Amino acid sequence: MSLVAGAVASGADLVVEHHAFNWHAHLPQLRDPGLASLRRAARAAILIPALFAACSWLVPQAQLITFATFGAFALMVLGDFGGSSRHRAAAYAVSTLAGCVIIVGASLAAGTPWTAAVAVGIGAFIIQFVAIFGGYTTAAQLPLVLCLVLAVAIPAPVDQIPLRIVGWLIGGAVALLGGVFAWPRHEHTALHRLAAASCQRMGDLVTAVYAVSPAERDVEDRRQQATKALDELRQAYRVTPHRPASPTRHDRAFAELVDELGRAMKLMPAIPPAAGESSARLRTASQNLTEAIVDVLQSSGRVLERERPAPNLAQLIQVREEHRQALDEWAAEQLRSGTPAQAVLARLDVVRPLKTIAFIALAIGTNATLAAGLELDPRDVRALPVGFETAAGVAAGARRAADTFHTHLRLSSIWFRNCLRAAVGLSIAVLLVDLVGLDHAFWAVLGTLSVLRSNALATGRTALAAVVGTALGILPAGLLLIPLGTQPAVLWTVFPFTVFVAAYAPSVIGFVVGQAAFTLLVVVLFNLIQPVGWTLSLVRLQDVVIGAAVSLVIGALFWPRGARGQLRTALGSLYRRNAAYLRTAFDFLLDRCSEEDCLAARHLAIDESARAGEVFDQFLNDRSAKVLPPGTWGTLQAGGSHLLLVGDSLERLAAHGYRVLACADAAHELSRAAAAVVDELECMGQSLERGVATPPSPGAAVPAASLEQATTECLGNWGGSSDATLQRSALGLVWATDWIQSLRMALDHLSAPSTAAVRLAGLAWWH
Repeated sequence: MSLVAGAVASGADLVVEHHAFNWHAHLPQLRDPGLASLRRAARAAILIPALFAACSWLVPQAQLITFATFGAFALMVLGDFGGSSRHRAAAYAVSTLAGCVIIVGASLAAGTPWTAAVAVGIGAFIIQFVAIFGGYTTAAQLPLVLCLVLAVAIPAPVDQIPLRIVGWLIGGAVALLGGVFAWPRHEHTALHRLAAASCQRMGDLVTAVYAVSPAERDVEDRRQQATKALDELRQAYRVTPHRPASPTRHDRAFAELVDELGRAMKLMPAIPPAAGESSARLRTASQNLTEAIVDVLQSSGRVLERERPAPNLAQLIQVREEHRQALDEWAAEQLRSGTPAQAVLARLDVVRPLKTIAFIALAIGTNATLAAGLELDPRDVRALPVGFETAAGVAAGARRAADTFHTHLRLSSIWFRNCLRAAVGLSIAVLLVDLVGLDHAFWAVLGTLSVLRSNALATGRTALAAVVGTALGILPAGLLLIPLGTQPAVLWTVFPFTVFVAAYAPSVIGFVVGQAAFTLLVVVLFNLIQPVGWTLSLVRLQDVVIGAAVSLVIGALFWPRGARGQLRTALGSLYRRNAAYLRTAFDFLLDRCSEEDCLAARHLAIDESARAGEVFDQFLNDRSAKVLPPGTWGTLQAGGSHLLLVGDSLERLAAHGYRVLACADAAHELSRAAAAVVDELECMGQSLERGVATPPSPGAAVPAASLEQATTECLGNWGGSSDATLQRSALGLVWATDWIQSLRMALDHLSAPSTAAVRLAGLAWWH
């Protein structure tokens, strides 16, 4: 009969893992965005006691009651799937069916300690690794791991497996009904609403910055509104437990949308550009481009709120082309009329931010369309920025999944290391408790997983907090049971309240209080089944101590530095890949390599960007003290995204024909300047990766004035003539020179953070 209480108690251990993942989880939170924890706890407090009572009365079979109660608690409290009602119901159903498969395999493997340990290790690694796709795979991770451990840690004859499956199905059905119909919260809908507001405020800011009428240029107020909307989106996206990031096309698109909005904000001019001399056609083209950008941003917001139509990407593509032609024509006219090339170059530099924002607006509109579940017009796909996952269907999803596996299925991946660490820890815990013959073995095994973190310091702190919290839970258990005894009426009265507190406290109050609440729940539930008194809490304390001890050993042996140690090397690898991508992009612009070579280098850089992003997320979630402030690492992480944007812009520039095929002297200067800045970036990457400062080659720097002078001479040589090769070469040089200046500024901005990160490599892991 103790199996039933163990089921809920085992779920209790990992509620802490699920809701105490942030660095400040040990401290009182007293925050509940969207009342998510209150909703979850209320559902559990009503449905779980009712289910437990009904199963105990109607079908008094220990295995069925155990897995029914456990399934409802795990899926309802730990899973708590989001999304629309239809998608939410599908997630509960699929997770329930997956649990049935796990129960069969794990129950068959539980015959000997060694097979049980191997089964838990392999199963836990697979379940946790596929959670890298985010979304529902992450939401289902902990319920399925709990299902695996429970089926292995509680041996049962083969003829009891059907009862386990029936119980799990009943629990899954109750969780589905509760999650879909009992006070649900649609977190993804809220995220889409915030993203829509950010798109619309970004459109208002573009209108203010590039408005023709000075009366419309309320730039500072619009910038504050856009910044506030973007911050709210980022905060909600960060704290959403199972944010969209799966291989499905719409989830990937939404994740990209959040990044692109941040890029647009960074590139928005601080002040409205000065109105310079331009032709009527260029003024009209610039105004049309501004209006098209605003229209795409505003309609992106509307489509995210399920309004139609989708953003008119075709119009923005057409207007961008018209603006490019008008700009080329204006430059030619100015040069033919005798305007100095230097003045023309200065005016072209003023226009560059608008061109770049139009490029990003296309990305935002594309991602908003895909995130809303709509299809792109096939005629638009070829003109979109590179790298978009526009293909739909099972085959495309499988290919995206394969790319993700390729990125992280290696020892250098933080995700791979964390999954391997957890799998080994659980295997050792299962083997230990089986060989020792420990009572309530699943408490010790799940205690191992609830305490284990990505580095040794965080694991130690969590272990101490778990033991302290469990010890504190003995006090209310004693105060309840010593004076009142184990009377069923009293226990049934407090049972729903203990379920509520156990589900609510970990996420809202903190880890220690959550452990104390779960200890009280265990004591009440066990005494409902078989009265033994408050001393049962001492048994739980013993098991938690054993599980924490296993976690401490594993944390010290397997990559004790955790995410902090790997973040530096991951960023270094990202910067080196970015350097390689930029080198091929410049070579493509200079007609030294093909577009296929450039895109192949981009693909490698994207892989490293995804891996660095996972490490950065893990680093932020670690409870260990940050020797360097998170903002320092955030600057380096954002720098990698900016470098990718520069590479994409250069690739698109060359792909549209602006390749430097003439002006040999200027091309040589561009090549030297590009090599210098890329070499410096590569040295920065090597320094981060190795933990040792690697200075660039002496004398490699090229004065900016030299390249600017060569570019100006090329513009003068073109002189506005009808020579298309000379025209495209001159203008290609102009835009490439601007991007080199942008890269130089980025490197200057990244110099101090990278130096600090390299110095950190010399510290021991326990600092």
